[in-house]
Amino acid sequence: MKILVCATVIFLISLLAVPTHADGINVITSSATIVEGETFPADITLSNQSTVPITVESIDLTDAFVSGDPTDIPTEFFFLPIKSCPNFLTHILPSESSCDLAVDIRTPSDAGESDADSGVDSVTVSLNYSIPGSTETFTASDSFLVTVNDALTPVPELSSLLFLSTGLLGLIAMTLLRKRPS
Repeated sequence: MKILVCATVIFLISLLAVPTHADGINVITSSATIVEGETFPADITLSNQSTVPITVESIDLTDAFVSGDPTDIPTEFFFLPIKSCPNFLTHILPSESSCDLAVDIRTPSDAGESDADSGVDSVTVSLNYSIPGSTETFTASDSFLVTVNDALTPVPELSSLLFLSTGLLGLIAMTLLRKRPS
């Protein structure tokens, strides 16, 4: 009977030793402003400041329209090659370490659009991870804003047009004076 009680106590203590989640898991991003038709590389930092390594199950990107012109929002997100994640090929992020990723944010090229407005989109990066000894999947996330401005077509200034007009009038006057009989 004592052996059964001891085995039960040891089993219960071992259950308490399994962490239920990892504190200090962060996803760090920053906002971006992009001109329509261009690509912007956004930096994402995954940080594990916990005492246990984590296994990265997936990294998800979701976006939601916030305000402005709904045609002026990002349309494609592409993960770029891993920048500084030495152990990330095995999907392990060691304890007390961080990892930098990059995502290309691509926007549509709306040629001929002349309304000179912008659209704002909220992008959420979610890191789904597990920890040793647990079958549960946890999530850490962060959101950032992406503002897409219309590409403006340069319009000549009034003084430039006036300068051009004066030059043309001068050329016409010189041509007429040369043709005039003396």
